[in-house]
Amino acid sequence: MEKEKIIIFGQIASGKTTLAEKISKKVKIKIYCTDDLAYKKKWTLKATKEEFLRKLKKIVKKERWIIEGAHSEWLYPAIKKADLVIFINPNRAIRTKRALERSKKRKDNLKYSLKLLYWSNRWGPNWYRKYKKDSKNFIELNDNKQIKEFLKILK
Repeated sequence: MEKEKIIIFGQIASGKTTLAEKISKKVKIKIYCTDDLAYKKKWTLKATKEEFLRKLKKIVKKERWIIEGAHSEWLYPAIKKADLVIFINPNRAIRTKRALERSKKRKDNLKYSLKLLYWSNRWGPNWYRKYKKDSKNFIELNDNKQIKEFLKILK
């Protein structure tokens, strides 16, 4: 499976960044994180939708890219151009565990930790699956076994 324009999305703590890094290493394509498009200053000063889309437009014009993040509602222009759209959908317990581990590692305060837990479970799978009809190739990966199998066939 040879793909040059890839989107990876899913809820917070679903494994998007980890998968993007593995794919990038294997196929030598640069990763663009939607957090970098959605914020002027990481997680504090939000960009407008127009600012996000202006940055996204520059990326989508490139021949090769991996875009990863949870900001699917603003990714529609890229979804239509992507060769592959990957929705990562681990179960709630895994996302919760990962969110707590991330929060502990970053030494977040309790308020931010609770906020992270809320956002990791805010949208259900149908929020992401709705983009399937507009994708050239849409796959859903639900666990590490499926991710490993996918990585085996990726060229």
